[in-house]
Amino acid sequence: MKKILLLPFIFPLCASAQGLSTEVVVDRTVAVELPEVSPLAGVGPALNMPERNDGRLRSSDYTSTVNYLPWLSLADPKAFTGIAMPSQYRGYAWLGYFPAYNLGAGAGYKVLDSAADMLDVAAMFSGASWHGPDLLDRTTSQRFNTIDLQSGYSHTFSSGAKAYARILYGHDGLRLPWFKDLSDASAARSFDRFKVVGGIKREGNINYSAEVYYRSFAIGGDAIPGLTGFTGASDRLFSVNGHIGAALSENSDIRFAVNASHLGSKGYELTSVPRYVDRGEWIVDLNPKFRFSVGALDVRLGVHVDFCNPEEGKKFHIAPDAGIVWHAGEKCAVYADITGGQQFVTQGDAYNYSVFAPGLAAYAPLWTSIDAVGGFRLGSFGGFSADLHAGYSDSDNALVAGVADISGAFNTSSLISCGISGWRFGLGFDYVYSDIVKASVKGDVYSHNNYKGYYRVHDNARFTVGAEVSVRLSDQISVDASYKMCACRHAYYLTPLNDYRYDLGNVSDLGLGCNLKVDDQLSVFMRVDNLLCKRYMILPGIQSQRLNGLVGASFSF
Repeated sequence: MKKILLLPFIFPLCASAQGLSTEVVVDRTVAVELPEVSPLAGVGPALNMPERNDGRLRSSDYTSTVNYLPWLSLADPKAFTGIAMPSQYRGYAWLGYFPAYNLGAGAGYKVLDSAADMLDVAAMFSGASWHGPDLLDRTTSQRFNTIDLQSGYSHTFSSGAKAYARILYGHDGLRLPWFKDLSDASAARSFDRFKVVGGIKREGNINYSAEVYYRSFAIGGDAIPGLTGFTGASDRLFSVNGHIGAALSENSDIRFAVNASHLGSKGYELTSVPRYVDRGEWIVDLNPKFRFSVGALDVRLGVHVDFCNPEEGKKFHIAPDAGIVWHAGEKCAVYADITGGQQFVTQGDAYNYSVFAPGLAAYAPLWTSIDAVGGFRLGSFGGFSADLHAGYSDSDNALVAGVADISGAFNTSSLISCGISGWRFGLGFDYVYSDIVKASVKGDVYSHNNYKGYYRVHDNARFTVGAEVSVRLSDQISVDASYKMCACRHAYYLTPLNDYRYDLGNVSDLGLGCNLKVDDQLSVFMRVDNLLCKRYMILPGIQSQRLNGLVGASFSF
């Protein structure tokens, strides 16, 4: 769920459990699947920065989701409750509600569904309303309502190449609390989001892709107190990207990718001395890489060469793109992965962290000189596997939770930009038993302090723990439970004279879910979260819900 903590998780609306094996095989790949580092994990993930191609919308993302995990993406409705493929059904609809007001609904249909052509449409509504913190003898109100519309078309040629196009429109209406001396000067806001992407790609010994991408985010609504004529920030991202690659042998391949992006943005840069900006910037990223396997080693050697033109002048950056996996044994692998590079940060990225984060900010490009992680994995031994890892990163203009003093008239709660670097350490255990039980426990420790820590953990949590267990009781019934803990969270309070730390409170969230498959077409679901009724700040002045959830049903047709 990308609108953190604001809408409960939608439990999978198909009762068939995921197929799980008793053995966990270490994937022989150099693109290491890193352990989850989000401090809020299921209850509100950290910002998921866009990939270098800024993320593709795939038809299967929202029409083939029969076994998707119950983290519903609201900013980009890819996790629609959909239809298993292949399936005799082409349409679906679902509806869920939980008092006092948590509402979710969605529907989709595959207009064309053949081996060559796919055309699908989908829509989703979500909304929530609850009391915020009590400030100056007043109870604040927090609410949002969102609608997303998405459609996609793809055509597969006889050569194996695929052409595709996707379009998304989203609209949000919400009450946005400003953070001013612990008072609530809330104002009506509206966000309009638009995305369109089109391209062609081909896999195989000779593979290639070419894509054009456009995304805009505009904020409207009432005028902001103290800022005459200013209602909110906006930005427009345009990129052209592609790659060409070839297999040199059974154990090696080469690839060259390029991504040229332009971002036009206006708003306030939220630093110790905020300033209004209205600018256009570009980034060109060149990414050659060579991958090969020798015996028990898988190796990736590459580099990101970035050219950009920020306000202070043109810049040239080089960052690594390398990795190695040593398969020390049948059930043991040692790995290391080192990446970096420059990329734009947009209002859409802030929105993906929390629906309340956008408002005033315009962000400078994120530069990560290094993001390295290494560790080893063991398993599976009787269904058990383990992972131990450590990492280090160093970034400029990373996003962290904060409060900025805009003009003396009011302060705003949002995500602010700052330089941050630091270490992280983590340990995880997994267990699977046939296709009946799946369980995991993971924990991470971060060196978060004053501008120290991992740049993807935006609430600066020092300790995080996540535990999940799911059980398939029968072919018709499955249940699950989850627990998330995030401790020592804080935000930065920026003023022209000093920077302070603002306590966000600890996350302690216990959730339970149940899924009942009535027949091939009808399923009933229930998901309840924050059973401990623990409240904390999502952002300064923006408080989480207490007990929340969704109870509803889905129907395929």
